[in-house]
Amino acid sequence: MTISISYQAYWELFREVDETQQNFDPADKFDVIWKYPQELGEGYRRVIRLQEGLQLEISSYQLRDSLIMQLSERPHPVQYSFLLSGSWSSEQMTMILGQYSLCGSGTFPKGSFQQSKEQRFQEINVHINPERFRALVGDESGELPQNLHHLIQKPIYECYTRTGTKTSQMQGVLHKILNCPHQGGIKRMYLEGQTLELMALLLEQELELQNSSKEDLSLKPDKVERIYYAQEILHKRFNNPPSLMELARLVGLNDCTLKQGFKSVFGTTVFGYLYDLRMEQAQLFLQEGRMNVSEVAKMTGYASRKSFAAAFKRKFGNNPRDCGQ
Repeated sequence: MTISISYQAYWELFREVDETQQNFDPADKFDVIWKYPQELGEGYRRVIRLQEGLQLEISSYQLRDSLIMQLSERPHPVQYSFLLSGSWSSEQMTMILGQYSLCGSGTFPKGSFQQSKEQRFQEINVHINPERFRALVGDESGELPQNLHHLIQKPIYECYTRTGTKTSQMQGVLHKILNCPHQGGIKRMYLEGQTLELMALLLEQELELQNSSKEDLSLKPDKVERIYYAQEILHKRFNNPPSLMELARLVGLNDCTLKQGFKSVFGTTVFGYLYDLRMEQAQLFLQEGRMNVSEVAKMTGYASRKSFAAAFKRKFGNNPRDCGQ
């Protein structure tokens, strides 16, 4: 049996068990643990607020049934996760034992998140808000190194995502997090140091990857041709676009190369390009006056008039009903 649940309903189940929230560490009010909702499985979710804008989560649970969570489009912080057991998949990536994921800030697109009940799920997860990330990694003014700009996107653009394989150094830090010998404020200081060390190791790999990817793209013009083909597909299917993984498959690239190459060729992400394309088409339809706002919202792939109107106003600064007047 497989349970299908919305993102909102999933977290509502956690809110319903708020009375099970308790301090994991009696000496630290910023270290709390929740029981996993009984309707879905057995286990816990532990959340430790290390400092303003920096949060560590340790999850361990066994699902009763396989789970499909329907995800809505939503804002996303900088985040990195290490999978210790189990697996999960989405349109953006697939995670298996021994891997990590790195996500930048921006908008995470709608889709689905799938987990199997076959194995116990264990994960270490760190969230960092963009301002804290800039303060930690940037210069005195908060400016990031050029090759890390893609990790901080405006809310209208899709966040950067990729997976990688954890190293022995990373494994050593994860072991220290899981076996922290301290309590209270000293514990949080210790764990903050470990999470920042993990981030440093990840960003070191990210810089190497960005440098090598740019060299690869400059040496292989056929990749640029495939990226232009991806652009053509988006124009043809802007009202019902493929997922990033499907688009990568259609043009014969892996998703990481497509994301990086698309940004290099067009100066924006796939999601950002699609957003601009939809809005430009919507503006044209409204100016022609042959369709009303609800019809244009549906034509451009929006599930509701309200979400379309909000996106249109972010782009052009006015409401769609005023267009063409």
